[in-house]
Amino acid sequence: MARWIHGATKNQEANALSRLDNPDDWTLLGEMVELLQASLGDWQVDHFVEASNQKAPAFNLRFESPGCQAVDVFSQDWRGWVNLLVPPIPLVGQTLAHLIECQAEWWPLLMAVSVAMVWLGTACEFTRPGPLGAFELARRPEWTFEAHRVDGRRLVGWRPPLAAVRSWWD
Repeated sequence: MARWIHGATKNQEANALSRLDNPDDWTLLGEMVELLQASLGDWQVDHFVEASNQKAPAFNLRFESPGCQAVDVFSQDWRGWVNLLVPPIPLVGQTLAHLIECQAEWWPLLMAVSVAMVWLGTACEFTRPGPLGAFELARRPEWTFEAHRVDGRRLVGWRPPLAAVRSWWD
């Protein structure tokens, strides 16, 4: 049985959440999914996804939903999983830092795409706390990225030769 609740007075919060539109919601085309899986194998977890377009058995959402593994993708340890990561552009820097922080294995396709997007500029420069300490991701003038612990005790990073990024992107 269903009962109507007047949205304007009794159910404002749920009503507002049900009308949220996600401008960052997009999906990989079926042909691209097939190409990537043929080249790299199947992935186990699809992060940054909506329930309607998941490409893996487990998935993470922005809001709680039936079947989702987690709500906050950055609270998960990505190590040991085959992850599909197609973040919204504003989260590319945070995604790269989390990959390095978790010491997860990853395919540099994400990095090559993000490095080639010149307009990211200094928007990727940030410091964020995490389970392994505070990490900083900074863009260098030669369009390489590096991530390192803020306390300076250990340096980890990935710096592709610019020629390799250009040849992949062309």
